[in-house]
Amino acid sequence: MTFRGPRLVEYASESARQGPDVSERAFDLVYRVCRLVGRPEASSARLARRILREFDSTARGRRARDTYVHAINERLARRVHARDLDNALRAAILCDEMTLLPPRQRLALSSVVLDGSSVAQIAQRTGWSTTQTARLLRSALVTLSARESATVSR
Repeated sequence: MTFRGPRLVEYASESARQGPDVSERAFDLVYRVCRLVGRPEASSARLARRILREFDSTARGRRARDTYVHAINERLARRVHARDLDNALRAAILCDEMTLLPPRQRLALSSVVLDGSSVAQIAQRTGWSTTQTARLLRSALVTLSARESATVSR
């Protein structure tokens, strides 16, 4: 099963640089988890919309994801093996964290992870130096690992 990677943000406008809003991220998170555990597209989209409607007025800010993850656990725990659900949640949360990275870090990391590009290929394609590309990639990995350890410690 393949999914499109996290959205790469266009550099055209300031609003595009901010990335997706909370409701878009929440929909992507719930939908991705449902698809990873084997639910059909239509029922995944219905569940995502249902959870969003239920919590849209209460879930705001940085902790909103915890609300959605709890709702996913409640709805899918009886239907899906715990290990599969946990793996799907981790993958979806990682993709969500990638959307929060600054655009250049997200581009560098996505190019390596999703496209299999080398640092030299990314540098050539973007016009950045290889040192700058390596620093962006390293910063993205450090940021993601710090957020992961903060998530696990909660």
